[in-house]
Amino acid sequence: MAELQIRRYEDRDEEEVKEVFTLGMFEHVPSSCMHVLKQPHVQMLLACLFCALLASSKSILLPVLAVALLLAAGRQGISHMFYRYIEESMRKDLNSVRKTYMEGVNSCFWVAEWQGRVVGTVACLPAEQNAGCLELKRMSVRQSHRRRGIAKALCDTVAEFARLRGFPAVVLATSVVQTDAQKLYGRLGYEKMWYQIREYQDSDYSSVRELYSTSFREHEGAVCVLTLKQRWVQIALLGLSILFLFLFGSVLASVLCLSGVLLAGRFAVFCLFEQGVQLGLREDLQDIRASYMHPGKISCFWVAESKGSLLGTVGILPCVTEPGAWELKRISVRKGFWQRGLAKALCLTTLQFAARNKVERVVLFTSLSCVTLKQACSRRERLNREATFLQLAALNEHQAAVLAFSWIRLLSAGPRADSKSHPAITGMERGDRGMCDGRQGR
Repeated sequence: MAELQIRRYEDRDEEEVKEVFTLGMFEHVPSSCMHVLKQPHVQMLLACLFCALLASSKSILLPVLAVALLLAAGRQGISHMFYRYIEESMRKDLNSVRKTYMEGVNSCFWVAEWQGRVVGTVACLPAEQNAGCLELKRMSVRQSHRRRGIAKALCDTVAEFARLRGFPAVVLATSVVQTDAQKLYGRLGYEKMWYQIREYQDSDYSSVRELYSTSFREHEGAVCVLTLKQRWVQIALLGLSILFLFLFGSVLASVLCLSGVLLAGRFAVFCLFEQGVQLGLREDLQDIRASYMHPGKISCFWVAESKGSLLGTVGILPCVTEPGAWELKRISVRKGFWQRGLAKALCLTTLQFAARNKVERVVLFTSLSCVTLKQACSRRERLNREATFLQLAALNEHQAAVLAFSWIRLLSAGPRADSKSHPAITGMERGDRGMCDGRQGR
């Protein structure tokens, strides 16, 4: 490795940097073609075309030529897509590397030099989709110089750069055909992100309200069970059963009457929750942008999504009942995604936002209705003592149909200098505040 030197970008490297990037991108054309050919709908289309031409022409030459022509056209189309992407990159950040990467405090561009020749590149910028993280970009190594530890050295350079500036994690994106790169990032400690957390957009309005309503109603059963566990309720039910037995003189009639009382109580809980849902939809969720996204106001609303589906929400607002504190609100995770770390990531996103805005105290409120909610509250209280940023579940292998993967690497450094610690977060159980907005995963 004595021949290897990793240094910051200089203007004289421009042409070699563009060459390394262009050659690296075109290397993915064959693997992209193979990925397309492995898709079942493509195979079905080619088979149907071949059989139709064979049946109509009574000759094997025509269908073979037609399929070959179609494959060649597809190959050319994929090459054209890569060519357009390269052109677009050359017009954007690679057109002015110094302006894009070298003028900012939290961005940089490096080249790997081997015996005086640029053989690899890497860059980093503050991530747009993952606030508070650094994004690794333009990672490329010449094919003739691979398997020499150059890519690892470049990735470690970015990680050290992020660590020195207090970033808790480095994120990056790969296409599905970059299998070698995926193996490399896995060995370096990166994990696949199966979701992303971003700020609320107007197109999320209906999904946010639907998730809130669904999550709120999920606690009806827990409230009924908690009510039945109360000593005075049990005594009242026992007294009613004795009274019904004395009045009707029949065990069956007494059981039926007691069942009617329980059903009436269940219906009362249902009505209570419906009122709570409508109240929430009429308050801050009536106009989410006006409530949470107002410019100049320390408040925000985030959503977690995966493959276009909204999976979770969280917001933060100045607390009305606790002066000087901000309140974590509307934390909800879709039921099929509990216990996968999604709620933890949403809470940490809120805490990072609070730390960046010099918020010293964050509070939240849950009801006394459910043991699960109490456990969730305890988990939130522990968030400010955890050193890691996110612990993300690995992406299921059956999701090979996606076109790109996001990756994250956790760093061991502490928080940034401008936010020496997460703001204190306090969990409060308040029966008069209504139910918690949704159950969170562990």
